Amino acid sequence: MNITNQTTTISLAPYLRNRREGGWSEWSSFTNSCSSDCGTGLLLASRMCDEPTPIMENYCQGSKFKAILCNTEPCPGDQVKSDTELKQDRATYTCSQLLRRRVLNKDKFAIRGDNIHDNADAASNCAVGCRESSSPFSVSTVVMAFQPDGAPCGTKGLDYYLRGVQHRCMRGLCTGFGCNNRSVDGSGDAVVKDVCGVCGGDNSSCAYGIMNAPVPAGKRVKIFNLAAGTKDILIVFDYNDHACLATELYTKDEQPVIKHSDPRRRVVDNSHNPRHFAGAYWTYVHRAQLLSATGMLTQPVMLRLYNSGSKNITQTVTWRFDSPISMPVVKCSNGGTPWLGGCLCKTNFYGARCTDTCSLLCHNGGQAHDRRCSRCTCSEFAQGRFCERCVEGRRGPDCRECVVKVCYNGGVYNNSNCSCSCPVGCHGKDCSDCIEGLNTEHSSTHYRGGWMSEIEPVSDNTRSSRDPQASNITVNDEAKKIQKSEGSRKSSGRDGVFVWTNLFFCCMSFLGFVVIKMSGNES
Repeated sequence: MNITNQTTTISLAPYLRNRREGGWSEWSSFTNSCSSDCGTGLLLASRMCDEPTPIMENYCQGSKFKAILCNTEPCPGDQVKSDTELKQDRATYTCSQLLRRRVLNKDKFAIRGDNIHDNADAASNCAVGCRESSSPFSVSTVVMAFQPDGAPCGTKGLDYYLRGVQHRCMRGLCTGFGCNNRSVDGSGDAVVKDVCGVCGGDNSSCAYGIMNAPVPAGKRVKIFNLAAGTKDILIVFDYNDHACLATELYTKDEQPVIKHSDPRRRVVDNSHNPRHFAGAYWTYVHRAQLLSATGMLTQPVMLRLYNSGSKNITQTVTWRFDSPISMPVVKCSNGGTPWLGGCLCKTNFYGARCTDTCSLLCHNGGQAHDRRCSRCTCSEFAQGRFCERCVEGRRGPDCRECVVKVCYNGGVYNNSNCSCSCPVGCHGKDCSDCIEGLNTEHSSTHYRGGWMSEIEPVSDNTRSSRDPQASNITVNDEAKKIQKSEGSRKSSGRDGVFVWTNLFFCCMSFLGFVVIKMSGNES
């Protein structure tokens, strides 16, 4: 019996034999012009996955684009808007461009746009939906386009407050940008803040640490007693870990300054109006679970964690502050005893040296109103029982800053009440909203760049047919001209209605006469 050994050769298909991974090309130069004239745009650089091109493998890992933030000064109207309103404004611009370029049917869709997603780290935060004309008050949930390059996206979370990373739209994706305004894309160009808040620092300029704090359900736990002389305070943890936790601030006498369960002392986000206490200005942002203070403490304070949930929690907390090297020698009045550079007071005495008989805390420069210590007398810039809110048009420490700082389109600024006197045809807090057709500073061409620039726009006949001398016409004159033409059109409409009404009654009178005449003949 003969046994023959045989070897079988399997030949792979050509496309399998040539399988290979792709590689990035070198980065191109950054674009010469910013994608936006104001309100933050981008200078873009790109690379291609063609060195070599992948065959039967995934696309190159990493971002195709990197960017630098540019023209970061606010656009007209931006200074009076919140982050949410800015996203709405950019989304509305996107929808207006889709309608203008006839990508969307103007009979079916309205100009109003919506930022569909708004999560802290979601790449889809730049998706835009346009509202339908039939339901202009219903938020759109269908992705139709993307925000312009440089538009704000996401929410300000731990990355923003701790590392100085802000999120902006870049080619339709929500991308982080470091404290040096360069995109966090893996290219190594971006720089972030260290724990001490120094851009590109090495954590060596402050004292910091991480602690695990067990907090029973429904209870408060002390985490720090900070001495007088402490400065640069930061207490932060990840909100997504335990949203039921809150950091609270108390006086050395255990009076609440920021207390989550007390409606009178609750703070959600006072980043635009820090609360002044013990010589420092305190900012609390619940959504980021951040409590920070600028300035040096003039008396000791207490910090606590409050668990409003039904389960026991052990929370990891990052802290940073500079403690004084030595405690100052203080003299306490009314039987008070020295403690952490301040004084622990006896019953019915308060303040840094136990000299006050009123425990009422007034904010934004307010003072206790009467002997009963029940109300605060507020400064002209603050309001509320404890002067905890700024009057309209004011913000910042002690409400000293104006929300509106610049007037547009010829508006006149009034520094005493932080407002603008607008010319005819314009309105808004900064005069940025004007009648359509006015030759104004505020124009949608501010956001000319981004992915949308690749769509060929429809020519604007109205703009191209404008009189070349129009630029020399003042805003007031042009507004009056538009109002006059609007009035003429309405007047002509009323005249037309009057003529047709008279004609109708004449016809009815004639028909009535004919009917009566015929009835007389029959009889």
